Amino acid sequence: GAVLTFSDISDLRRAELAQQNSETRFRHVWDASQEGLLVSNSEGSIVLVNPALEAMFGYPPGELVGQSVEVLVPEPLREHHKQVRKNFSHTSSQTRNARMVRDIRGLRRDGSEFFAEISLSSLMMDGAPHVLASASDITERKRGEDALRDRQFKLNAIIGYSPSALSV
Repeated sequence: GAVLTFSDISDLRRAELAQQNSETRFRHVWDASQEGLLVSNSEGSIVLVNPALEAMFGYPPGELVGQSVEVLVPEPLREHHKQVRKNFSHTSSQTRNARMVRDIRGLRRDGSEFFAEISLSSLMMDGAPHVLASASDITERKRGEDALRDRQFKLNAIIGYSPSALSV
């Protein structure tokens, strides 16, 4: 005779579907973000990057994964960036998340540079520490700030050399 054993695997199947749905939702959010997003491991190797960051830096899909984050930084600033990255990795997560928003110079694939605002957060993935970087191209904002500073300087020069005193 034969012995048949039946197991109810509906709970397992529901868990697998829930996992697939969760991964699909994450991918949709990740891909739809207008903010450039990048995840790197503790050695600074890029493990995940979204389409907005690839477009911002001029890279085709998938080319950045496996490369060092320093490829996104102009050559003269790379050593300093490595040190800042190492310091970030060795500070507490509370301190990191509270203070790591910076303006930096970014390097596109074609060699052109631009201004970016970078926000860093620590996270654990697969039991290992990683860094999530959120990036925005702020080149236009920097140009506006520079133009405003230039106008203010010129206005101060005009007022300073004016033969009549101005008072407010």
